[in-house]
Amino acid sequence: MTTRMGQPEHILQQPVIQYQNNFGIPGLSFAGQGAPENPILLVIAAAKVGKTTLALSLNDWPNVGDRPLVLAFDKVGFDSLAQFAPVAGLKVKDQPGLSIWDKTETALQSLENAFLHSKVKTPFSTIVVDCASTMIDLFLQDAMKKDFKDPRQAWGEVFKQANKVMWRLMDLNKPLVFLSWLKEGYAEVTGSGPAKRTTYKLGGAQIDGGFRAKISGVATQILYLDKVKQGANAPGVGADGYVRVLHTRTYNNVEAGGRLTQYLPEPCSPNLAYVFNCITKREVIQSGPGSTAP
Repeated sequence: MTTRMGQPEHILQQPVIQYQNNFGIPGLSFAGQGAPENPILLVIAAAKVGKTTLALSLNDWPNVGDRPLVLAFDKVGFDSLAQFAPVAGLKVKDQPGLSIWDKTETALQSLENAFLHSKVKTPFSTIVVDCASTMIDLFLQDAMKKDFKDPRQAWGEVFKQANKVMWRLMDLNKPLVFLSWLKEGYAEVTGSGPAKRTTYKLGGAQIDGGFRAKISGVATQILYLDKVKQGANAPGVGADGYVRVLHTRTYNNVEAGGRLTQYLPEPCSPNLAYVFNCITKREVIQSGPGSTAP
């Protein structure tokens, strides 16, 4: 009998063998062994839902006194956090440099100096990029000022710059959160008459160009921040009568999920520290109605 994966069932049911050597192959390891890489979250939300304030949920994670650091391409969103609590960050537009890329390079160098080259211990345990959508917009504005023979060359430059930001942040060896605006799902109609076809496209991150596919593929988990209308006395309800939730699976035609979905409830409390705990501890959670985090 074979399984959906095309493997004989008796092979998948065999116990895991703990080998004591690498069979003479340097660097050989087995799936699930060794320390897991730092997780990367891509959090999608519509405007005014409060995606930037999610950074506050990372205070005291993973240890008391630890804090997030915001790499702020959107100054307005970052400054709005001041009404809730003091939050540290680097405002890209305020960094030295002639272009947005120059300013981004300065910010990245500051982070690399602090986390990779300095002996001074910092309280910053996570990095939040606010937001990937704005980052791409700013890079494109810069690129369009150059005299490219083909406008597509501008998009190529933007993609390379965004990739550099992502990989250099990953090299800092910190859990990362990329925030993004929401692109709504839509119906695409092609043809006419008997040949008319309607294809429904899932919504997702509003990140122009090729970087959307790149960060979506690299991210450990894609989350969709939504707000749900509730009664005035509902637990966690805000002054506007809404409760915020994180969807860990595709919901309402917006794509979400990832490699570690089975470790997260659906829906989930809008608490990124809780999300990181779930996917680093890797304890399977039985999802169901009301299965949100405390």
